[in-house]
Amino acid sequence: VQAITKFVESGGNVIDTAANYRFQRSERNIGAALENLYEKGFGREEIFISTKGGYLPFDNEPPGDVRKYFEVNFVEKGIADFEDLVSGSHCMTPKYLQSQIDQ
Repeated sequence: VQAITKFVESGGNVIDTAANYRFQRSERNIGAALENLYEKGFGREEIFISTKGGYLPFDNEPPGDVRKYFEVNFVEKGIADFEDLVSGSHCMTPKYLQSQIDQ
């Protein structure tokens, strides 16, 4: 959070992230930094955030059973099927991507 805040205060304005960076902790830290920056007067239009789509967003650490994690969080909820998963960690179906945007 401090590094991102210092980066923007020093003139940086492009932040690159993805849900799978540090198991969602990266995006949470960026959110906290943005809150700090808004309180300091920085506007949202001053900062460009890029992300990547399709990765499985494990929560804080990888699960012991990735297949079960995918089944419980996506298959059972009708978001994606096992056939949609590529290399065990990537899914690009419209429903899956929409679920990630919503998250």
